[in-house]
Amino acid sequence: LVADGDELASFVARYSVRPPAPACPTPGVAAAPVLLGCDFGSTTAKAVVLSEDRELLFSCYALSKGNPIEDAQSLFRQVREAGFTDVGGLALTGYGKDLLKDVLGADVGVVETVAHATAALHFYPDADVICDVGGTDVKIMILRQGTVADFRLNSQCSSGNGAFLQGVAERYNIPLERYADRAFEAKAMPSLAMGCGVFLQSDIVNQQRKGWSAEEIMAALAAVLPVNVWIYAGQLQNLRSAGRKFVLQGGTHRNMAVVKAQVDFIRGKVPDAEVVLHPYSGEAGAIGAALCAADWRKNHDASGFRGFETIAALTYNTTTAAETVCKWCPINCTRTFIDVFLPGAKGRPWSKVPLAEGWERVISGNSCPKGLVEDVNEMRVVKTKLEEVKREYPNVAEMVRKDAFRRARHTASVEE
Repeated sequence: LVADGDELASFVARYSVRPPAPACPTPGVAAAPVLLGCDFGSTTAKAVVLSEDRELLFSCYALSKGNPIEDAQSLFRQVREAGFTDVGGLALTGYGKDLLKDVLGADVGVVETVAHATAALHFYPDADVICDVGGTDVKIMILRQGTVADFRLNSQCSSGNGAFLQGVAERYNIPLERYADRAFEAKAMPSLAMGCGVFLQSDIVNQQRKGWSAEEIMAALAAVLPVNVWIYAGQLQNLRSAGRKFVLQGGTHRNMAVVKAQVDFIRGKVPDAEVVLHPYSGEAGAIGAALCAADWRKNHDASGFRGFETIAALTYNTTTAAETVCKWCPINCTRTFIDVFLPGAKGRPWSKVPLAEGWERVISGNSCPKGLVEDVNEMRVVKTKLEEVKREYPNVAEMVRKDAFRRARHTASVEE
């Protein structure tokens, strides 16, 4: 990864500088209305607090416990303990946004690509490409004139995400925080194959048998990650056409070995590229959500946030059984029903898993929007919304295909 100590020192000086972590606010600052953004990811949940001037005041995170209610309670407990009590706007993003929006009383639910693009453009208005590498997915956003013109998402293969690196580090009993230090110690490294995470894992075992050390394999894994991110997952063969200024964000980019590999790979493809590391790479999604809450706040007076006491006192039950299996398609997702006690909730007495009045149901474990509903009338609403999206964003490729391959109509001419 590095040729010598001078190269490492130069890289560290360029990319390891971080803004100071937001300190605990003074009572006066904490008492003012704040903007709260939460990013409920697959491995961690993050929250940030912004002032009405969009200044970062506080950030916190919680390891995902597999239950979005518990994750939310952990985050809001930390925010409250920091002294913030007046929430002027709340926005959610990530996998849990649709599950928790009504339960928490969020004002805005932000699509992940929008949240990450907003966070990047807030710090780097001239960004061309955003690469977000999270715990279990990879998102690449290509920008044109400050808006997302194209994006690539990979959430199926583990070869280019942070969880894979974490798993390898744990196998060597090396703390994830020490991954980069150990990888930079390697004087040589094996060549790992690009592609599927299963084959990559097999390749790592094969290299171990050949005698490569933990440091050398960890360095090789960091080096192959950009190839998997851009070529295998992102399907971007020509990085130069994507742009010149690249922003790296996402929790995986807290690993400096990954950042070094990314910088080398991008500059190898685009020699004049400017590669920057988001100052709050792990919290970028939450920051983007909070910035969207700030935009919402301009046209609204009061937030629908239910309050810290209500969230801390949430009572819920979980059910995973044959009755919760989704039957809307042949996949048959094994869903979990999380029933939350909320005053005023209508309940679902007609459900296969009946729910009394005063309870709200949150459904998790689904793989598509259809899995969020139980009733055929709810399904009609979902399908109507999907059709609206299709009409608003037509499939241009399908339109071209129909036009290109339509049967030509010939007018027969008869000579007299």
